[in-house]
Amino acid sequence: AIHAANVAAEKTRQKREVDAILEETRRLEAVAEREQDENLLEKEQILSRMLAAQKAKQKEEEMAILEERKRLDALEERTLATSDQMKRDLLEQEHRRRLEEKARLDDEVAMLEEARRNEEMEVRRLAEERRAEDEA
Repeated sequence: AIHAANVAAEKTRQKREVDAILEETRRLEAVAEREQDENLLEKEQILSRMLAAQKAKQKEEEMAILEERKRLDALEERTLATSDQMKRDLLEQEHRRRLEEKARLDDEVAMLEEARRNEEMEVRRLAEERRAEDEA
C-alpha cells in the first residue's frame, strides 16, 4: 500500500513536471511567436523605410533627369541659334565676297570699256589723220 502510494505520488509529481514543462514550452513558443511577429514587423518597417528612401531617390533622379533634359533642350536651342547665326554669318560673308567680286568685275568691265572707247577714239583720230594726209 505504501508502495502504491509512493508510485501514485511519483506519477503525480512526474505529471506535474510534464505539465510544467509543457506550460513552459507553450510560454516559450508564445514568446518566440511574439518575437517572430515583432521581428517580422520590424523587418516590414525596415523594408518600408528602405522602399520610401528608394522612392525618394527615384523621385530625385527623375527630377534631376527632367532638369537635365530642360538644360539640354535649352542648350540645343542655343546651339541651333548659334548654328543658325554661324550659317547666317557665313552666308553674309559669302554675300559680301560676291559683292566685292562683282564690284571688282564691274570696275574691270568699266576699265575695259574705257580702254575700248579710247582705242576707238584713237582709231578714229588715226583715220582722220590719214584722210587728212590723203586729202593733202
